[in-house]
Amino acid sequence: MDELACRACGGPAGHIVLDLGRQPACDFFPRPDDPGPDPVYPLQMWLCSSCGLAQLLSDPTVPEEPRGTEPAALVAQAADAVARVAAAGYLPEHGTVAEYGSPHGGSWLGMLTDRGLAPADDGPADLILDCFGLMHAADQRHALAERVERVAPGGVLLLQYRPAGGAATGRGPARARRGDPVAAGRRRADRRVRP
Repeated sequence: MDELACRACGGPAGHIVLDLGRQPACDFFPRPDDPGPDPVYPLQMWLCSSCGLAQLLSDPTVPEEPRGTEPAALVAQAADAVARVAAAGYLPEHGTVAEYGSPHGGSWLGMLTDRGLAPADDGPADLILDCFGLMHAADQRHALAERVERVAPGGVLLLQYRPAGGAATGRGPARARRGDPVAAGRRRADRRVRP
């Protein structure tokens, strides 16, 4: 990698915290008659010294991210999260919602429209939701700025991401695998964004 820069803050300093050697891409599904071997790529997780973001050191693959079926555990977690966010007063009674979802499937939009919110077209929305989508952006600073820009005055930005600790320790749902960048910030923010 010629010019290393953090996907979030752009900082050049950091260190490798996980090196799994050369691995096939997680979204590579060869045909049964493919003689192999599967193409492999370096799989290393790098921790930014400036902002603490854990991320793939490089990703030379250009995955066609398959839409997946959302596991029942994530569906239940989403319902619980929507109920908690509503109880905390972060959901407007009426208004618009825009969702940045994961390319792997799942959506909170149905649960939010059931609570009186209408899907927004382009432009500002009263609620901007990112559910595991931000971590797939190569330029996370730009992607976050785009989401913040869409928050209507008095609106709310909700971000859901998975912690990198599970990938590093093997004790959580997060996995480090080629084509599925693990990204987690050091702090959790549960507050309103005021544009």
